[in-house]
Amino acid sequence: MIGKKCGVRRAAKIGLMTSCAVGSLLFGAPAAFAQDSRALDRIVVTAERKENDLQRVPIAVTAISGDAVERADISNPLDLASRIPGFTFAPFNAGQAIFSLRGISSNDDGAGTENSVAVFLDDVYFGRVSNAAFDFFDVDRIEVLRGPQGTQFGRNAIGGAINITSRKPSFDGVEAKVNARIGNFNTQNYGAYVTGPLFDNLAAKVSFSSRNRDGFIRNVLTGNDLKDQNSTSFRGQLLWTPTPSTEVTFTGAAQDEDNADIGRIPLNTAGVRPFFDAAGGSIQDLRSTTPQEGFSERSSDLYSLKVQHEFPNGGELTSVTAYYKTYSDWEMDSAGVPQVNVVDDILDRTDAFTQEIRYAQDISDNFDILAGIFYLNEETDREEFFRFVNFFGDGIDDRSAVRPATDPDDAVGGYRQINETNSIAGFVHGNYDFWDRFSLSAGVRVTYDEKEIVSSGFASGEDPTVPGLPGFIINETFGNIVTGEGIADSADFTNVSPKASINFQATDDVLIYASYSRGFKSGGFGAAPPNADAAANIGIDPETANSYEIGLKGQFFDNTMRFNVAGFYLDYQDLQFQRFGPSLIADATAPDGFTVDPTSFGFFSTINAGDADVFGVEAELTWRPIEGLTLDANYAFLDTEAEINFRDFFTDDPGQDFIINQELNRAPRNKFAVSALYQHPVGDNLGELLWSVDFRYSESRRADFVDDNTIEDAFGLVDANLTWVSPNEQWQFSVWGKNLTDDRYFSHVYVIGPGQIGTLGEPRMYGGAITWSYN
Repeated sequence: MIGKKCGVRRAAKIGLMTSCAVGSLLFGAPAAFAQDSRALDRIVVTAERKENDLQRVPIAVTAISGDAVERADISNPLDLASRIPGFTFAPFNAGQAIFSLRGISSNDDGAGTENSVAVFLDDVYFGRVSNAAFDFFDVDRIEVLRGPQGTQFGRNAIGGAINITSRKPSFDGVEAKVNARIGNFNTQNYGAYVTGPLFDNLAAKVSFSSRNRDGFIRNVLTGNDLKDQNSTSFRGQLLWTPTPSTEVTFTGAAQDEDNADIGRIPLNTAGVRPFFDAAGGSIQDLRSTTPQEGFSERSSDLYSLKVQHEFPNGGELTSVTAYYKTYSDWEMDSAGVPQVNVVDDILDRTDAFTQEIRYAQDISDNFDILAGIFYLNEETDREEFFRFVNFFGDGIDDRSAVRPATDPDDAVGGYRQINETNSIAGFVHGNYDFWDRFSLSAGVRVTYDEKEIVSSGFASGEDPTVPGLPGFIINETFGNIVTGEGIADSADFTNVSPKASINFQATDDVLIYASYSRGFKSGGFGAAPPNADAAANIGIDPETANSYEIGLKGQFFDNTMRFNVAGFYLDYQDLQFQRFGPSLIADATAPDGFTVDPTSFGFFSTINAGDADVFGVEAELTWRPIEGLTLDANYAFLDTEAEINFRDFFTDDPGQDFIINQELNRAPRNKFAVSALYQHPVGDNLGELLWSVDFRYSESRRADFVDDNTIEDAFGLVDANLTWVSPNEQWQFSVWGKNLTDDRYFSHVYVIGPGQIGTLGEPRMYGGAITWSYN
């Protein structure tokens, strides 16, 4: 059958278990285990681009089922990250999402860069910061692959990959589901899908999701609520089987968001915090002092065509063709206090076309191979304007390509970058059972990227036709941001990335394994050049990571327990890092030889900052001690040390390198999650109850290499859920709570000239839910 190939059969032949992480059955479907057995069931994933048993793939991957996504209300990467070892997510704004896996992350949101962690939706690659974070709905499963990926994926990913698979249209009669979730802060979330056959060889599915919630932060300056949520998503699919050996899937999807300001808040440090306190702001009471209330609007459209054909010799050919466009427009206050009214205004538009073709074949009983090619064409047009506003309520009224100051006392600086990326790659990966209990997996990827960018800048004081102060952050007018003409640059990058693993099946239930993989992230161009000279010198080199991993994986007590532990080392080189903050000045009396320039508000600079060593341990456990009860735990330890050269961050070139050792950003040293799910019948034929509770903890983590005050404090979150399932499984009623201890924590922290600023995570949320199913 299409999509169910040699991997399961091949691995079963020798009883092979490879170095995948444990898939949490706690997060599985309510009926994920047999009622008369405690044995853990098989979980199917597509981490190797074919359906396979989770325990049979040589990749570190955690899988979460669609039912679990719905029950736990995992609606975005922030909800997901706290449940995955080694994974963090920092949402500066909806269009500025920072993913981090095993300490590898990217924070440049410019037109000429991409994420270190790749996101795939039904095999379609999303790679930019502005389009990689979207709502999870109509999900069959989510897989998080840790470590470099590339020899089996269309686009390379140096840190890892998030693989999201939606539910397929069904030929097995009409199926439908409707759910509603309500709660405090006027939470109203609704979702539905319907699927079924239209003809003997044509099935269809339509799905819908609406998520709405009032803001939970009160702006004491205006009385308005900030940090609300308003999003709507649609997906339509057609599944055509013209022959028993061919599947053709067409997908059309759209998402729209329209949210208020996110209410940035100063941290408990010097700088602007005294202004926040004096104006009546409070972290504990969720009160902000935002002087310039903004907004965030995002939309995306996706069209894809997936064709799978199985040949008589057992080979399978897959083609995935996709086009998508994304639009992000937002304007928000940056500092969170009326005395420092700094407005950041961004308009980001991306059009992308991708084509992937891959072929999988069993060469013999002990050898199979996957080979493919991938092409990407991506065009991004991005504008960003910074305004130092001197009067309260002095908003931006002109939404045209150029946002001039509305008051002559405002300082304005802005830039526009138009980038086109063309990438083509070939990859091949094979699995060979070469001797009894030994298996070898190996592959290689060859990538060629070509990027072309045009940068232009605007500074109000530099243009005699526009009144105002000298430019702010962008301090020189160059090119023409209206027409997009400016300073051009181009670069191309070639990379060869191998991957190999060897697995020894010590016993039928214990595997000892070792693997090596090389990750690659393409070079590009940094964002926000402050002047023409910087625009002509914004190129950054690729970054690479050599990953070494050893571990043990076992299934114990008659398959009622799974336990994985792995140790890894990453040699992370030429890491790309963007910093926004004050300039530095040489100071021989300071511990590191430099201090912050007190006259500098800040500027953007993206450089190849240095190298890092990453040591880590990840462990995952799933245990069913009694029938109906599933316990789950995971833990990640990260020890990171980077050698960062700060020479390019100085106001004036100091004439020498300034290298210090520092932890990587957004890499907590300790992170863990524990959870329990208990399912049991209610009386005689009265249905079932599902009780679930989980606790997730993350130690503190850095947000900036230079500023020791930009620390996101440790936090712990407690969620719980109680669900009644009707005897015929048609109805479900739930009560739920999230962050039940009402912990205050920052989901993102950054630095600007006056100090350190953060955005708060959700407070205590609670409510009820109802689900109706038909099949």
